Amino acid sequence: MFSLLLLSFCLCATAVTIPATDSRVKWVGRTTQENQSVFFDWEGVSATFRLSGASYVLATIEDHCAGSSNLGGGSRWAVDLTSDAPSSLTQLSAPSIPPIHRVATFYTGPWTSTYVLYSNIGGGCDPACDLKSVTVTLTRLTESRLSACSPTGNLSLTSFTTDGDFLSAPPASSRKFIFVGDSISAGDLNVGAVAFAGAPLNHGPQRCANNAANNDITVSAGGWACRVLGADCHFLAWGGIRLGSPDQGWGMKQLYPWTFSASGPNAYFKWDPANFVPQAIIINLGTNDHPAPPALLWQKTYVEFVLSILSSFSTPPRIFLLYGPMTKEYEPFVLNVTQTLVAGGAKQVESLDASLPGGKPLSGCWGHPAASDNYEIGVNVLVPVLQKI
Repeated sequence: MFSLLLLSFCLCATAVTIPATDSRVKWVGRTTQENQSVFFDWEGVSATFRLSGASYVLATIEDHCAGSSNLGGGSRWAVDLTSDAPSSLTQLSAPSIPPIHRVATFYTGPWTSTYVLYSNIGGGCDPACDLKSVTVTLTRLTESRLSACSPTGNLSLTSFTTDGDFLSAPPASSRKFIFVGDSISAGDLNVGAVAFAGAPLNHGPQRCANNAANNDITVSAGGWACRVLGADCHFLAWGGIRLGSPDQGWGMKQLYPWTFSASGPNAYFKWDPANFVPQAIIINLGTNDHPAPPALLWQKTYVEFVLSILSSFSTPPRIFLLYGPMTKEYEPFVLNVTQTLVAGGAKQVESLDASLPGGKPLSGCWGHPAASDNYEIGVNVLVPVLQKI
């Protein structure tokens, strides 16, 4: 059984270490670099690299985030392998989705900075891990609201070490998307991910709890869609967040422009949109704006938010404004926002119903979509629209 492994074996072969900023590492997500380390705290940030002749790979991660104990805080990660070689490893997959072999999930914290992503030394890994070539993806699964990162207590990845060879980085995808929203977009409270997504290991207790164990961006609807389409995706999601109109205080409208989400309104370092130019941005906000928002003020704020996003790109992306799947109470407001934007000349904006096909009820915690629900929404609702772009 896989779990978080501390450095407890002999590195007998010659070890090769590269900094996290090395060109052989492909980063996807909002990050910044300093002293050869990569800093970030948004959910879904990933590092991907290719290896040959490796029997183990380590990561040096400095996690000084405070953690939110009342919300089951902590940064949780997934290690996924892809290879053309046959493997008996656990597959994070579903019909029509290329298999990804999830070999571990683990938590980071201040107790150590060295983490084993996988190893077959001493029988610690399935024999199929010992592949001639393999692509490794390390993904941060957790919303920063759960890990409580801050400018003074932050998260960074410093280096990778292996006894094999680092190959050239995988190429960037021709498809790039950004997902913006609340717990739905964040893959939060998705009990069922263990059974449906191939039993990710060390996942934590499967119960309805607002914590890191039930927070997995890779089995959100956007996560499934990005996997099917082979897209590079940024995820800007925060459970419980509102749009952020003047009567609400801060919300996603205020948080969106920042490289870090930190502790919400204390976000820091403006993000340069030129660093990641998507073909589409998928926004789902409104579920937490209950009771139904004051129509004119909320819609005016939403229109301003979308226009500010469009104006930040020299080639404006397509914008999809979603409603559902938990509730469709905000559907008329989203439709009015879409109509206002299109009438004002933003022809690339459209609304989209993100409910389960056929109007089926959701099966996750507290009315949220489970991983299986997100799969249906991602594959049957999002993919048909996004694959045309």
